[in-house]
Amino acid sequence: IVASQIFKDVRTLAPEQEEGLRTEVRQAGSVKKFVFQNFEHFEWYLQENARTEAVRLAKVQPPPPPPLPAESQDVAVAASEGDAAAGQLPRSGADDDGSEE
Repeated sequence: IVASQIFKDVRTLAPEQEEGLRTEVRQAGSVKKFVFQNFEHFEWYLQENARTEAVRLAKVQPPPPPPLPAESQDVAVAASEGDAAAGQLPRSGADDDGSEE
């Protein structure tokens, strides 16, 4: 959306939200300040073809994966610390030739 046309476009697309947007922009001080204060939702950019400032929805970043349960983290850290100290990977109990130690 061309920044200078934002209120006109909002009035066309979502007239019930126009007044709320106007209030929030007024509180922020300008459309540009509003966009920068709400960077998680909007992005201010320069349109290449028109060389005009515009606003678009921010690119949605996927959420980070959930953290491992505490028990899993302890086991993973202990295994990697032990492997690093021994200078080798953990062994499954079988030698390369398939025989047990």
